[in-house]
Amino acid sequence: MQIQPDISRMSFAERLTLLSSLRTYANISKKCGLSLYRPHAKQHYFHKHGHFKYRYLRTGNRFGKSDNGVTEDISWSIGERIWYKNTFDVVDGQGNIVERHHGHADHPLVTLGIPKRATKGLIICTDWGKANEIFTCESAGITQGKIWKWLPEESFVRRDVDHSGHINRYTIKSKWGGESTIYIDTVAGFKINEQRGESNWYDWIHVDEPIPEDMWNSYARGLMDHNGSAWFTCTPLREPWINDFFLPDRRTKLDPDKPTIFKNKRGVEDRIVITGKATDNPYTDEEGVASYMEGLSDRDRAARMFGVPIEQSGRVHPWFDSMVHEYTEIPPGWSELNRPPLDYTIRVAIDPHPSTANAALFAATSPKGQVFFYDEIFEVCTADTMAEQILEMTKDYFCPVIWMDPSGFVTSMDDKTTFADDFLEYGLIAEKGSKDLPRGIQQTNVALKRPHYLYFAHNLIRTLWEFDHYVFQDPLKKPDKPKDKDDHMMENLHRLILGNLSYIPQVVYDTATLQSANYLLTI
Repeated sequence: MQIQPDISRMSFAERLTLLSSLRTYANISKKCGLSLYRPHAKQHYFHKHGHFKYRYLRTGNRFGKSDNGVTEDISWSIGERIWYKNTFDVVDGQGNIVERHHGHADHPLVTLGIPKRATKGLIICTDWGKANEIFTCESAGITQGKIWKWLPEESFVRRDVDHSGHINRYTIKSKWGGESTIYIDTVAGFKINEQRGESNWYDWIHVDEPIPEDMWNSYARGLMDHNGSAWFTCTPLREPWINDFFLPDRRTKLDPDKPTIFKNKRGVEDRIVITGKATDNPYTDEEGVASYMEGLSDRDRAARMFGVPIEQSGRVHPWFDSMVHEYTEIPPGWSELNRPPLDYTIRVAIDPHPSTANAALFAATSPKGQVFFYDEIFEVCTADTMAEQILEMTKDYFCPVIWMDPSGFVTSMDDKTTFADDFLEYGLIAEKGSKDLPRGIQQTNVALKRPHYLYFAHNLIRTLWEFDHYVFQDPLKKPDKPKDKDDHMMENLHRLILGNLSYIPQVVYDTATLQSANYLLTI
């Protein structure tokens, strides 16, 4: 917590001394604000890991994430983090000293991860209004943009504007010789012209707020030429793909007090996630933060205060717990992880689509009444391929019913046939499943809360992914309606839950019983 001096108790001489110090500080700040930057503990963690290819500062509001990002942007442009040449105390949100940094010109943090040459970087903002508000505003005082706040006066060469008068490029002197450039672009601009990110190259990219995945893919290609780096400084209000990008393992629990490091698919530790909350910043007004947070919904408060991705706090099925409901080992009596015993009751739910991926979820009920969701299909394919796969996967099993989404029974205007007819042509008989979304959600959550009842194989990639991404719409507009996306397996799950998953002894349906039933129907 920042301690303010009590001027009323100062003598005249002490006041003059303080005034002189403030004038000196203001003069230094104007000429080289970066030298006066003092990162708090978690901001310090971000800079200490400057050699990582990808860094994610996932924080609540008022953490100081934009300052964190901009000081790194400027450092990569001038070639050094000059504040680490100084000695200072690193403090936490309560003002406690967690580290005493002993600075000098050759300290490794001064240049850690920064190329020893001029660089080309990109800052991505939401729109030009936010770009001006946060980064480029040239007004003096509290409205001054953060680039002007931290950029050393002697390093500035020029800034350029686009045809609308927006500052979209800075040219900056590098200590290694030559001139670095910082480009600024916006999500709003990308939505108008999605080709603007192509054919450019960058040494670094700073994503200041969540951006669409296709925008990231477009611009990230520009990092390949120089094996560039990227840092995200975001309050996670949208774009859940960012969380997936940094956390490849769904089971990972982030440590709120220290960075969490992840490996890429090649086993290289190349990405780091630092979580932060508003109160990690010792320079924020605690009462002001508390007053603001009181007026928010639980979902928004979790995101804006603690950096919890809003899609996680607004999940439709919050009672799903991977530590409780996923199974990773072969259950007793099973031959494989996705191969239940033949005496289990098998049921399937299908969500068919004409051009996007068809989805099928398989459930097996044990004689003890436990339900294992053991396999899935999620791929773009034709009806014959889908039918063949399902028939093969249910071969030799007792499968009393296959449910299909009601859309599969809508008659075509052309030939008066349905999706169900297409599947029937290849030997797969489906019945119309439920489309009762409110009850499906409610009863699924009831079943998830029931101890030792539902289990999901850990390799059901799509199903488990949807548990994390199937979320409600805006809580103020449609609080009880989920977003109509990322829900194919969830709808199948609802159909299976509503369609009855009880165990059926197979002896009821043996050959003799069926023959007797057929005889009775003929007399």
